[in-house]
Amino acid sequence: MNDPLAKYRTKAANAPVSFGAPAGPDEYSAFGAKDRVERLKIKCANQPTRAPGYNNLLEIVYDGGYGTNFVLSFNWLMVLVRGKNLQPVVMALLAGSADYIQEFDPSIWAKPLDDKKPFIDSIEVIVLEKQMEVFELVYHQMREKPHNDKIELSQYLAHDRGLNERTFRRGLRELLEKQFLFRSTSDGVFFINIRFMFNGDRLDFVRTYHLKGHRQQAELPFEDTPKITPPDVK
Repeated sequence: MNDPLAKYRTKAANAPVSFGAPAGPDEYSAFGAKDRVERLKIKCANQPTRAPGYNNLLEIVYDGGYGTNFVLSFNWLMVLVRGKNLQPVVMALLAGSADYIQEFDPSIWAKPLDDKKPFIDSIEVIVLEKQMEVFELVYHQMREKPHNDKIELSQYLAHDRGLNERTFRRGLRELLEKQFLFRSTSDGVFFINIRFMFNGDRLDFVRTYHLKGHRQQAELPFEDTPKITPPDVK
């Protein structure tokens, strides 16, 4: 059976690891794969490289066959990746064979001419603190209610899951500040930011998603607002 990741793998399984530019100094490569990988090297353009272990990878959330974005959820951080033609990258991550993922840096490489190759526009790393405990509540609801981006959170639900009110409020505030969640028009009801995780109908969500300003939380209406016909002016 043909290996779809063969051309991305290291030629020799026992070859020494090279820490230089994997595709040569003049050629950009979005990712590399090899047979046995314990840690994933996450190479950002303007941040230090991180290398979390695969044993700490909780979930991979991606946009199906579109190949435009995916999210890696680790125990203490989340990694949001955007680009194009990312299907082979996701396949390597699912197989645990991705050795590194790499954000394109225009100060180092020329932009690839081949539009069909994987290309990573940006990698955003978010270190999780107290919000991880509240995130587990969000993730649990997503598993229970697939195809639904609406999340209900309250201190009563948090108490049932063993979280005290102070931890819940702090974690929720951090998720809102980092725009992982957005408030809705109803108290205790939130929507997941589709930049990080997607659990619903993409077209319906885009249709009803209205960002109210750069620094202001978005309000997400549950129903379409009826159009108001202006009065006739004589």
